[in-house]
Amino acid sequence: MHHAMRRHLQALTEKEAYELLEVASHLVLSFVDLDNSPYCVPVNFVLENRTVYVHGAPMGTRSQLIRHNPKISACAVIQDHIVPEKLTSYFKSVALQGTAAIVTDYDEKLMALISLAKNTPQNLFNKVYKKLKHNFNMLKLLKSALTKFKQSNQLN
Repeated sequence: MHHAMRRHLQALTEKEAYELLEVASHLVLSFVDLDNSPYCVPVNFVLENRTVYVHGAPMGTRSQLIRHNPKISACAVIQDHIVPEKLTSYFKSVALQGTAAIVTDYDEKLMALISLAKNTPQNLFNKVYKKLKHNFNMLKLLKSALTKFKQSNQLN
């Protein structure tokens, strides 16, 4: 279900939402747990070809929950500023929805791993890439094409 923004004047375009995701350092990724309760976890991610990629363990909770129900939502807060005297906060955020899947294609998985390694500080790329490559067969990558956005631009 898609919920319209109450403050529609603060909405960003889809292009602006993707631009914010490009600079976000992490997402809070939400799943439906096995008992239908919410389950969320902060994750590092990479955005490639309008698809979010997240790494994880092959026997982890995320993999189990995606097999149970592939619908996900996520939120990234890119900037925030609390203004106590106005009893408010100004922020830029992107909330999104999509359907997740476990990446099984070798070339897609390799592309995502290289992108994840590139997303680390430059002096750590080789170390991170070697570790990811060493664990390549054991590593699970989740991907989600983004289908719905609700974004906010409340920064002054």
